[in-house]
Amino acid sequence: MNEEENIPENKNTPLNEVENKTVLPVDSFVSRQPETIIPPPEIENMEVHHHPDLHHKRKKWKEYFLEFLMIFLAVTMGFIAESIREHIADNAKAKEYAHSLYDDLKEDSSFLNSIINIKTWRGLKLDSLILILNSGEVQKNEKMIYYFHAFISTNLPFRPDDATIQQLRNSGGLRYFKNPKLYNIITHYYNLCNFYIEREKEGTLPIPFSLSAKLFQSDILISDQKTTPDIMKSVSMPTGKPHLLTLDKQVLNEYLLYVGLQEA
Repeated sequence: MNEEENIPENKNTPLNEVENKTVLPVDSFVSRQPETIIPPPEIENMEVHHHPDLHHKRKKWKEYFLEFLMIFLAVTMGFIAESIREHIADNAKAKEYAHSLYDDLKEDSSFLNSIINIKTWRGLKLDSLILILNSGEVQKNEKMIYYFHAFISTNLPFRPDDATIQQLRNSGGLRYFKNPKLYNIITHYYNLCNFYIEREKEGTLPIPFSLSAKLFQSDILISDQKTTPDIMKSVSMPTGKPHLLTLDKQVLNEYLLYVGLQEA
């Protein structure tokens, strides 16, 4: 190639500038694919763990004592607070049970007064029956024997209202009564009630129906008794002139034995 071909067409361009220009090869104008830029690997943030300084300054014994004292006071105050809370709860329970026991005893007292009046009234009637049977004048007083016989079935047994004491025994609630004297009185009262109930069962022997059937006319016995709210008004005097079915001394003696046991 001649040197003239490298001379630029613009003749006004200085020669020194032409010489200084770099002629690029043809393939430099060919489009190139962009280079894939690989980012540098990210550097993870790594925490730097500093080892604690294990060489603490030694505490004085007063500081140890103060810490111990604070812990001891905290535990003691917690124990005292819990004891006070339990004491208040126990007192509330004791008052609740005391009121319930008081109501039960009031019911028992009222019931006992009624039973005492009924048993006294009934006992007088049975005493009169025993006197007639021992008098030797049974035939003359047959109507009164029918009348007094009806009072044998008017017995009213005593049953204490023991719902509260049973609940206390089953749940261990008697521990709420701190006074030993009060605890003993309550226990003694219900023991006496149980003793009386057992004594009444053992001491009272009902008259067999077979024995009553030998002495009395059934229709008259049935008509003499009626159901009323007041047990003292449940017996009425028989009408007419009722007669005993037998005056046999052995039968009358057996009947007298049963009547005497009713008073126990």
